[in-house]
Order: sequence, then structure tokens, then C-alpha cells
Amino acid sequence: MCLNLKSAEQIPEIASKNIICFKDLDEREGSYFAQHYLHHEYFVGELNEPMELKIRIRDYGANNISYEVKKGYHSSVKCRLEKENYKFLFIIPKGTKYFKGLINNSHEGYTSEQIIMLGSIFKLSTWWRYWKNYRK
Repeated sequence: MCLNLKSAEQIPEIASKNIICFKDLDEREGSYFAQHYLHHEYFVGELNEPMELKIRIRDYGANNISYEVKKGYHSSVKCRLEKENYKFLFIIPKGTKYFKGLINNSHEGYTSEQIIMLGSIFKLSTWWRYWKNYRK
């Protein structure tokens, strides 16, 4: 999974407020993991370890160059219910560095240096947690 940028000169933004985002996770033995190559484990309400944002430039030839944020916590701007995985609400905390672009050139997303999982979008407790602690 990669976040595509418009240019290599694009600099990360700093979140001026908490940003709502979404991730599809897999559940294994009561724990939740990103299904992609890094397989991070997420816990409700916990801030994940900081991860340095890394941009990669790929040259496919014939003036086809791609600028991608390869490292960082990837998330979607909108919840995509058509997929089969578990749907989870996340927050990119205020003050966090992040990029906004297209995930795999298909839908809007973020890559951030930190992220907090609030829980399944289908549970009332998730939305209560957001309302109580992060909506400011």
C-alpha cells in the first residue's frame, strides 16, 4: 500500500486538529492488524509508536514517475464499506506530521507518523470514545 503524491517536493502537513480517518484491519486471536506488509498491531485508545515518513521516487520510464510515501501509517479519508475487512475508526492526533494523497492512485488517504485506533465503526462505544475525547 502506497500513498501517491504530486511531487517529491511535497512536504508533510502538521495536523492543526485531530483528523478522523479509517482503516481496514484483520482480526487474529483477539488482536487487530493492518493487512498490509508491515502488519502493525493496533489497540483501542493507544497511540502507536512514531514512524518516520519516507518518500520513494519510482521511475517507470517514458516520463512515468511516481512519488510515494512508503513508510508511515496509511489510512483512508472515507470509510469504504464495499470491502470485506473489519472497519475501524482512527484519529491522526493534532500536531502529527502527515501527507494527504491517493492510496494506490485510487482513493483519498493519509500517511501519518502516528495514529490512534478508536474501535470498530459498528460499535457505539467507538463513537462515544471519539465524541468524549477527540472531537475538539
